[in-house]
Formats: sequence, structure tokens, C-alpha cells
Amino acid sequence: MKHKSTGNSHFLNKRYTEAIECYDAAIKACPPEAAQDLATFYQNKAAANEALQNWPEVLSSCSSALELNPRYSKALTRRARAAEALLDLDLALEDYTALCIIESFANQESLVLVDRILKEIGMAHAKEVFGVPRNQLPSKNHIKPYFNGFCSDPVFKEVLSEKEPADEEAEKHAVSNGYLRAVQHMREERYDQILECCSNELANPLSPYRARALLLRGSMYVLMLDRDNAKKDFNEIAAMESVPSEFRTVALAKLGSMEVAFNNSDEALVIYNRALNIDDKNPDVYHQRGQDIKERVQANNVVVRRNIWFQICDLHTQMFLMLSNIDAAIENFNKVVELAPDFAIGFIQKLHTDYRHACYKHDLSEAKKVIAEFEKARTRFPKCTELYLLLAQIYIDEEEYSKAEDQFTTLLANEPENPLGIVYRAMLQVQWKSDLDGAKKLIRKALEVDPMCELALENLATIHVQTGNLQDGVELFNRAIPLAKSLQEAAHYCALRDAAVAQIKVVQRLGITLPSPSQF
Repeated sequence: MKHKSTGNSHFLNKRYTEAIECYDAAIKACPPEAAQDLATFYQNKAAANEALQNWPEVLSSCSSALELNPRYSKALTRRARAAEALLDLDLALEDYTALCIIESFANQESLVLVDRILKEIGMAHAKEVFGVPRNQLPSKNHIKPYFNGFCSDPVFKEVLSEKEPADEEAEKHAVSNGYLRAVQHMREERYDQILECCSNELANPLSPYRARALLLRGSMYVLMLDRDNAKKDFNEIAAMESVPSEFRTVALAKLGSMEVAFNNSDEALVIYNRALNIDDKNPDVYHQRGQDIKERVQANNVVVRRNIWFQICDLHTQMFLMLSNIDAAIENFNKVVELAPDFAIGFIQKLHTDYRHACYKHDLSEAKKVIAEFEKARTRFPKCTELYLLLAQIYIDEEEYSKAEDQFTTLLANEPENPLGIVYRAMLQVQWKSDLDGAKKLIRKALEVDPMCELALENLATIHVQTGNLQDGVELFNRAIPLAKSLQEAAHYCALRDAAVAQIKVVQRLGITLPSPSQF
């Protein structure tokens, strides 16, 4: 112990090299059976090396300490820091996770460390998989909301109008499997036929439908994450000065929205400004810019807590609104409502932003007024899915669970097979009644309706993880990751998956079982 005491004295006086020599002497003199003492000497040596930022030696000494005492918190913390410095994020995550488990997930500081690593490692893993063009479209439950989000899209207007071609040339194009046939496929929800029809149309250099075919094909490329081809089509439309301005501005609004999905918000803002220079009265540009401002801050991905993580919303409302950005978002949504007062989604997004703004200001009176406006909107827009989902979110925030349930009842009466409504209702049962079995049953129903519903996969995976079925959770997260609609969403799923994988490794390493969840 003399070597240790001398080493500690050197350490306190910042003579770290001399301290390391003393700790080495202590290790050499210590009998092998004195495992706890040996672990302490290795950990002290690691501390001295850390002061010198000799990270490989820190990691090595901590590993020796942990071989002797696998639950040595100081060694776990220090090795995790060394692993971070050496860019071994997987090991850092495992060690920070081990700390959380040893501490029964009760130490906020450890949880914050894990969350920070998970955000970093989740984004790194997401970048490995997101953005590769997909060979198939997402389910219709994603395609339809995408088009509904652009109220001035001239192609979608034609789809909704269901007008028949008015001349022989149009009839000829319909027969030739071109743009008009693509519109018919849109109406009949045969989305997998649209890309080929648009390409057939565009093969004809004299086509009168070129701008339309480019806009529709570019939209399909967006849905397939084919960024390069989507940019090419949208930019070609934007350069067509002879076509009506709504074609050009909607193309740029879609291009900007796609860039946000790829985490290129600054580039998106430049594109939105290009669109406004063409037509500053197009509501879709303001709508997309408003939503994108809402989404610029990170999602609340606290993924290692033992209580069920729950947000009753899509990616738009998983984002916390920063006060510095709220005013800009509100300004954009107000413009949407001014330019397109009957655009339900734009109006609902405005109300939701107003509510969040009131909450951040702790203005309860204003929040209640916004909720009243939401209720009035139910009469005005009785078929708007987003209205019911976001109003349910608000009622959950207010802990008025029965009113949240009423929103899902109405939504599912309108759309019995809406998978998002089913999933959100399922998670409400967890939040409200701690009914895990009922929630799992509903989520499985959603997956029967739409096997590609990533939200259902995520929430079922989360329940499995929180109830100790880690491997099942990992498998479900792995199914959700390829279905992510944005890089941030993919990073979120990857982080959740990586958290579960780390827990599996730690449980095996320490030979322990996880503590029971304290609450749901």
C-alpha cells in the first residue's frame, strides 16, 4: 500500500508520470488474490494517464480493472471517456449503459451521457443506411399524406378533380400509357405504375404534359429517396419559365422539403427563397418552410429510460419547438392560412404551433383558447386526420386522457384502417391505463393493416425493450430503420436499436438481469 500512497501524493501534486510508476509498482507487488486492491491500482493508473490524455493506456488500465471488478463504476466511467476519445463509440455506449444498469437508471447524469452518445452513434449508423434509393415505394398510408401536404400541387388537383381528357390528343396520350394513365393510376392508388408512365411521357420531346410528368415523377422519386433524380426533375421544372408559376413553386417546395429530410435545412431555406422569388403567394412554400422550422431542433430521444417513452405524434410533433424559432414558424403558418384558408393541414399546423408557443410562455389562458379553436376546427374539417392526431397529443399533454381517446374514436370511425390512429390509440392505453397487452394487440392490428408502418414497429419494439424482451425489440427496430422517412427519423430508430443492443451486451457481460420497469 506504500506504493499506492506515494502514487496518490504524486497525483495530487500533478506529478502524473511519477504517479504511474508508483501504481505500476503497487500492481507488481500486489498478490493476485487481492483482486479489489489490484482493480483500484489499475484504476488509479488510468486516472493518471487520463490527466496526461494518454487514452490508449487509460483504456487498457480500465479494462484490467474491470476484468477484476466488472461493476467498478469509476473504471467504467473512465474507460467510456477514453473510448469516446479514441472514437470507439460502441464501447463507450456499452460502458455508460452498464453504469445506468448498475445505478438502476436512477442517476440523471449517467442517463444524459448515454443520451449524448446515442444521438451521435445513432446518426452515424443512420448515415450508413439512409439516402440509398429504394427499389419500392412506401405504403399508401405514407404516399397519400405526402400529396395531401401540398395544397397547390397542380397534378394532385387534377387527380382530385377526376376530369376526363377534353381532346383527342389527350385521349391518345392516355392510351399510350403516359401521363394521363399515371393520373388514373393515382386515382386508383396503383402507385407502383406511376413512375413508368411518367417516364414514357417524358420520352416524347413534344409532350404537352412535360411539366406535369416531371412534377409527378419527381414526387415519386422523393418517396423512394432517390434524391439525385428528384432534384433533376424538380430543377428542370423550376427552370421552365413558360409554365404556370405554381408548377415551379411547388416543385421547389417539394425539393426544399426533401432536403430537410436529408438534414440539409440550410440548403432547403435557400430553395424556399428561390420559390418565393417566383411566386410569393404560394401557400405550399410557406407551409413547408413553417414545418421545417418546427423540425430544426432535435427530437426528444431519451431512449434509455426504463419508463415507456411516448409521444402521440408523427415526426413533426416529436420535435421540441425552440422559442427562437417559434415566431418564424408562426409567421409562415399565418401566411398559409391567409393564402389558403381552406387548407386543413396548414390551419391545423398553425393551431398546433400556437399551442406550443403558449405552453413555452406558460400562458395557460392562451393555450385553452387554442384548444377551443381546435375543437371548432373539428366541425370545419371533420375528415382531417392531422387534426385528431394533434388534438389528441394536446389532450395527453393536458392529462385529459378521455378526451384524447375521443379523438381516436372519431378518427377511426372516419378511417377504420388508419394505422397511425391505431398505433397512437394503443400507446394512449399505455400512458393512461398501463395496458401493455391491449397496446400490443392494437399495434399488431396496425401492422396487419400496414406491415410497413414504421411507427407501429417502433412502438412495439419499445414495449418489448421496456419489458425486458430486448432481442425482439432489436429485431423490430431493424425492420423500422429501412422505412424511415428522414435522416433524423432513421437516427432515432438507430439510437433506440443501439440502446437495446448495448443493454443486451452489458447483461451478458455482467451476468445480471435488468431491473423491473418502475413505471409505464
